[in-house]
Amino acid sequence: ADPTASYGRLSATMASLRDSFGELGVGQTISFESAEVTTSWISQEAFDPAAKPPKILWFNSRRLLSCSVWFTFLQYGSIFTVSTNVLRSLFMCYGVMGVTAVLVWATARGVVQNHVDDLSILSSYLNSFSPFLLGSFISLGLQRWWAMRTKALQRVLDSVVHLHFWTANHFPKDRHLPIREEVRTHCEMLVWMTNQWCRREVDLEPAVRKGYLGRAEAEVLGPMTPAARPQAVLAWIFQVLKKAAEVEGIPPPTFGRVITESFKLFKALSTMGSYFSTQLPMPYVQLIQWMVELNVVV
Repeated sequence: ADPTASYGRLSATMASLRDSFGELGVGQTISFESAEVTTSWISQEAFDPAAKPPKILWFNSRRLLSCSVWFTFLQYGSIFTVSTNVLRSLFMCYGVMGVTAVLVWATARGVVQNHVDDLSILSSYLNSFSPFLLGSFISLGLQRWWAMRTKALQRVLDSVVHLHFWTANHFPKDRHLPIREEVRTHCEMLVWMTNQWCRREVDLEPAVRKGYLGRAEAEVLGPMTPAARPQAVLAWIFQVLKKAAEVEGIPPPTFGRVITESFKLFKALSTMGSYFSTQLPMPYVQLIQWMVELNVVV
């Protein structure tokens, strides 16, 4: 009967997550509908059985910066534990460096000793040039990450909340409960589909088990690409609100807010697709890798 009941359900999990962060002690775990949140001495992680590995929700920057890297490099979420690529690259570089040093020592030690100054000049050049390339590469990566967060994902979440808030305020009566529930379910479905698309997952069975999707809806969305599924769900939300607005006699200027938010949401999904489908130039990435490896060897 509460006009904002369904809207409150949409944000209840987020509110409980936010409130519980300050209450969790080290080693404690709190369970939610689809995930578990646990805390360690430096970070808090969310464990979703359908999505592994766990995701970092928050980390203590003061502890991270005050402790040496040797105390945190094995902590989950660090550059050494998120992926094995860093360790693999380090072992490869230092392996090449070790083999080169042994070969030079065994076969051309005298020649190298006569050209130490030349190697020093080359090393100085690489040490001055490599940070410039690495700095620009890291800056570009962070810019893409932040734009993905603010111009894509955040706009999706904002538009979903705005659509649900509009529904709760314009369909507040008891007889409107099916409309509110339908919009809430489809909004949750859209967020889940967007999350699945970002993770490059295609299986819809977890959404059916969690109640985000019905079996008939899964059969309709199944043949679609992961990128098209959130857009299809957005079209369903728009049609539900359009039919409801026509039945209730809501004037077009008032319904225009739904059209605006729908276009914003579609644009955010399109922005996400642009970032996913546009990689950095391969020669540039290879140049960065080559400079780093050459610098380590020299």
